[in-house]
Amino acid sequence: MTKEKFSSLGVGKPFALGCRKFIVVESGIDCSECSFDKMEDCLCTSLRTEHFIPECSGRIRKDAKDVIFMEVENE
Repeated sequence: MTKEKFSSLGVGKPFALGCRKFIVVESGIDCSECSFDKMEDCLCTSLRTEHFIPECSGRIRKDAKDVIFMEVENE
């Protein structure tokens, strides 16, 4: 997958970061429910810049949707 496609990964699509799996969920502009916002010392800006996680801002995403990332547990 190209960086461009990954940066705008569609709503409902899963992705892996290390041994953890996340799913893209449409949201408002509030990041409080995002799995990356809940981590101590949130590094989401760095993770997005280095293409470890997709873009979350609707201003940048091709689909113009604000999204958050939820960890998929017990799959």
